[in-house]
Amino acid sequence: MRINWLAALMPYGDRWRRARKALHICLQPSAIPEYHSLERKAAHRVLRNLVVNPSAFDEHVRQYVLIVTT
Repeated sequence: MRINWLAALMPYGDRWRRARKALHICLQPSAIPEYHSLERKAAHRVLRNLVVNPSAFDEHVRQYVLIVTT
């Protein structure tokens, strides 16, 4: 879901309407199951990384957040 998150700041027009439509499609409840496998893989990756290097907890969590929010 690589959508310009500054859509709220875009001037109204064709580009804004396309961004809003894409956001609507990605954020509606029926789209949620599509993200489950991505989230599960990211969670497994974080857990593996924590076992290998627990002292880098902050970095592992940061990577997880980046994966599931972009």
